[in-house]
Amino acid sequence: MARSPQRLMHLELGGKHDEAVDILRTGLTTPGISGLDCTRLHLSCGEVQLDAIRLRDAQSSAAAAASALPEASPSPQSEPLRLAASMLSVRALLSTGGRGDDAAACEEAAAAVLRACGSGASAAAAAGAHALLLGTALATGAPSALFGPAQAAVRGALAAEAASGTGGGAGDAARLHHALGGWLFAHGDADGARAHFDSAASAATVARADAARAACPATFEGAWAEVEADALLSLAQVDVAREEWAGAEEVLGRALKAAEEVSTEQHPRLAPVLLCLGKVYARTARVVFAEGLYRECAKLVRLEPGRPEVGAGVRAHASLAAVIAWQYHQLMTALPNRDYGGSATEFGGDTVSGLQRFDDVRGEGSFGILAYGSCGYTNSDGSLPFAKETYAAAADANVDYPGSCGRCYEVRCINGLVDESPGNPVSIEDGLFNGDPMRPYLANISEGVRDSNGREWPGNSAEANGRLSVKCWDAGKVIRVAIADSCPCTQVLKDGDPGVKPGGETRTQQWCCGNEQHFDLSYWAFEQLSHPVYGVMMIEYRPIDCYSGAELPLTPGYISKAIYRDVPQPGWSFYPLEAQQYTVSVPGIAPSGNGAACVSIAPGGGLSFRCRECDREGYQPFADATGVRMWIKPNSGGSDPYASSTPDGKIPGLKIYLLNEENKQYCGAEPVLGVDVKPDSTSGEWFKVTVPFGAFNCYDAKSMDNLSFENIADLDARFCIADLEIV
Repeated sequence: MARSPQRLMHLELGGKHDEAVDILRTGLTTPGISGLDCTRLHLSCGEVQLDAIRLRDAQSSAAAAASALPEASPSPQSEPLRLAASMLSVRALLSTGGRGDDAAACEEAAAAVLRACGSGASAAAAAGAHALLLGTALATGAPSALFGPAQAAVRGALAAEAASGTGGGAGDAARLHHALGGWLFAHGDADGARAHFDSAASAATVARADAARAACPATFEGAWAEVEADALLSLAQVDVAREEWAGAEEVLGRALKAAEEVSTEQHPRLAPVLLCLGKVYARTARVVFAEGLYRECAKLVRLEPGRPEVGAGVRAHASLAAVIAWQYHQLMTALPNRDYGGSATEFGGDTVSGLQRFDDVRGEGSFGILAYGSCGYTNSDGSLPFAKETYAAAADANVDYPGSCGRCYEVRCINGLVDESPGNPVSIEDGLFNGDPMRPYLANISEGVRDSNGREWPGNSAEANGRLSVKCWDAGKVIRVAIADSCPCTQVLKDGDPGVKPGGETRTQQWCCGNEQHFDLSYWAFEQLSHPVYGVMMIEYRPIDCYSGAELPLTPGYISKAIYRDVPQPGWSFYPLEAQQYTVSVPGIAPSGNGAACVSIAPGGGLSFRCRECDREGYQPFADATGVRMWIKPNSGGSDPYASSTPDGKIPGLKIYLLNEENKQYCGAEPVLGVDVKPDSTSGEWFKVTVPFGAFNCYDAKSMDNLSFENIADLDARFCIADLEIV
């Protein structure tokens, strides 16, 4: 497949633009080189410099290219090069910004383009030139003498294309539609602009496909990917202006993907797309992600915090730098000191084909399993009650670890280097991260594993420097996960566990030890953001309401007063003890229409709902409680009192108690349902019960973080519980 010059510059030269320019300039010293060849070399230098944001150098190369051409005898070979030199000069000037004489310089260069178009340039070249001139008029406020002919030429070229179908091709149509759409949008015709931007994006997609099939395309595939990205960004800007946020976000995701195909993750070409996406996030209550994108934009264009002026090192048009600074400032003024960043590894994936090739180094089954996590969200048959791509584990060193079971987060991947701690990139030493045998660099073992979608590993651009640089699939993509497990810094593994030495082991999981806020995402969640062979990536995240998606405070983490409603609620784990059968959620059987947890418990067994480490200040779910309310029903399927301790028609006679899990401190009383506490009402086979808090006789209610039901009978207890809440 053909690759664009921009892609070659960044990925195959590793961003070594100076070396590329030196090689091209060496060609200029070749004895006997012709003026036309000199022009081509100067133009190539200019394109490299323009891509490197060396804009003044690009202008100089454009001038040198034009000067190398013979003035006396224009020819079919020389005039397209003269046109290309003039267009390069205009592009560089438009990108520079920040100088009062740039508009006049643009007009002068644009006039040269017009002269070149009138000297025998091809129809396709002329159409492209007029499209650029229309953009020049918009950017500089040039007089009608310039943009009038340009607009007429663009409309005429489009009309000819539509009438004959034999115009300059999909690529030229893309440029023309985009230019005219920009003109219409600037003059208030959003509907007309949207139609042209949409046509531009579609035409650029066709042009990309045509270039990919061609053995030696006139314009490489990547150049059309850049045109496509520009058109999609413009399309999204129309949606943003109309406050159609969902549509804008979808289009910006496509724009970002197209831009990333012709850029490394550090190229400022990505900044306008990320900036627009940041505005969408900010206006849809996802301020943490908006902050992250604005920060990334500032980093891409080298906009240093604390500097009042746009310095020479900034790699962007002054207007773009100003908008980044302004929007970032607005957000940070409203939301100071918000920094929800961290890292993420992966777990589970035990059934994924190909991961077994890592077992020889990592140990058998070292990726772990999703079932039977520390929050208990697993049915007795080993099945999962929730989608596997939503499972995640929280590091026990995280600041919001208390009560984290069931808590929901939105997460997005961050392109670039992976840190061991903030600002300190992790190193790759002998195939291990920081020399840690528990953290192998997976690509050193095998790069050939494809993810579930058949995608290959994109590679590590920092490997030669002993670092890990992650390439996200889509830096704007956000996924939602819920905490179902923990990632302990110190992991105690018993004898017989997969990959564990005889006698058991104690391992340190350094990623989870508090250098960064850290999550262990399920394999299927991780691969939505980046390739699993990376094994770890930097993320930004925010805690959210699991139902509305509204942002919640990071600390103290949210704990629901509803302990169980349809499923265990945020803050609460689900622990059956001595249970023959249990289902985390049986849909729709409660009187409210919600789901219910149904269990079969042996004598002496029970069912616990625990809020881990919630005796800490700021959590303490029972601190102001007046009681506990629930719906409960027997589930024995018969009325024989000798078949189970929970026959039909009778409230299950379970003992209820409260305790502090960490210190094993119990309240003074343990009321029994049906004996110490009577039902409030019934609904079919269900009993509604409210247990007054005084019935527990707690001396320190605020420290309690475990509510348990115990089978005190000699027979199995089979029951379902629903809508359990603290009142």
